[in-house]
This record gives sequence, structure tokens and C-alpha cells, in this order.
Amino acid sequence: MVPPGNEPRIIPGIYLPFPEGYINETLYVKFRPGYVQQGIQPLKDKVQAQLSSFTPLYIENLWVDMEGYLSKVIELGSMIFWLAVFCILISALGVYSAMMLAVEKRSREMAIRKINGATLTDIAGIFYLHYLKLLIFAACIAFPLIYGTMHRWLEEYSHRITLRPDVFAAIFILMMIIMLLTIGSQLLKIIRVNPTEVLKND
Repeated sequence: MVPPGNEPRIIPGIYLPFPEGYINETLYVKFRPGYVQQGIQPLKDKVQAQLSSFTPLYIENLWVDMEGYLSKVIELGSMIFWLAVFCILISALGVYSAMMLAVEKRSREMAIRKINGATLTDIAGIFYLHYLKLLIFAACIAFPLIYGTMHRWLEEYSHRITLRPDVFAAIFILMMIIMLLTIGSQLLKIIRVNPTEVLKND
């Protein structure tokens, strides 16, 4: 006896006997470009003549089905692209704001360095080195996560790209260029400032 509440679950189903002559097969046909519409009807007549009246015939365009699927992938790729652009802009604004604050706080230090003979290269190296360390730290966290997510997603496709190291190197170089341009815009303010005026105001 089966205890109450532990009865095996019965899955509903329908069993239909196939009539004699019923064919449940898939036939793939490739037409030359421009002859699709002309070739479908004769092919349909020939195939239907070999089938019984009980066998339905469905004709689908595989390329149309693929286009419908690929359009979704393209939409997803477009959405990811603009999301990436938005994230890059937010990151650039963050670096720009942090650089503004750093220049404001270290204006006296920069003025003293300029009076003592520090060149623009020396001052730029201080900021670039600091933010380069932050960029490397962020890349060490983000790149493994990106690789794992993309690798898992690409496994669903039989034909797929390979995530090579040069792809991540290109991303890192692009981010570094954006960072250098962002920091460079703030370094122009340091060049224009007269160090004696800064020390006099302090």
C-alpha cells in the first residue's frame, strides 16, 4: 500500500496510432538564389503525391527561422554594446571627478614640486601611476568574471569566437587610453596655475 499523499504522479498523455502511409520525416532542400518561390510548389506537389491524405505537409524556410533567431542575438549584442559604452562613460566621469578632487587637495604639493624644478612629466607620472594601479586592480577582478560569463554563453553555439588574450589586452589598452586622456585634461589646469599664487593663497 502507498501511504496517502505519496501516490506516484501520473503524467497525462495522448496516444494516436499513425495511419498506414503516414510519414513523420524532415526533408531539407536547398534552392539556388532566386528560385525559392518557383521551386517550392513543384516540390510540394511531388512530395504530397508520395504521401497519404493523412500526412500533413509543412514547409518552412530555415533561413527565415535563422534570421528571426539571429535578430534576437543582434538586439542583445546591441544592448550589451550600448551598456558597455554607458559603463565606460560612467567610469571616465568617475576618474575625472576623482582627478579633480585630487588636484584640488594636492594643489599646494604640486606648486611646491613645480618651484623645486619638477617637470610636467614628473607630476603626470605621480597621477598616472596611482590610477594605473587602480586600473590593473579593477582588470584583475573584471576580466576573470567577463571570461567566465562569456565562455558559458558561447558554449551554446556550435560556431563561436575564441576568447583570446589579445582581446582582453585591447580592452585594457583602450581603458588605459581613456584614463590617460581624462587625467591629461586635468593636468592642463596644473600647467596653467602659477605656483606662487597657490602658495600665496594658502
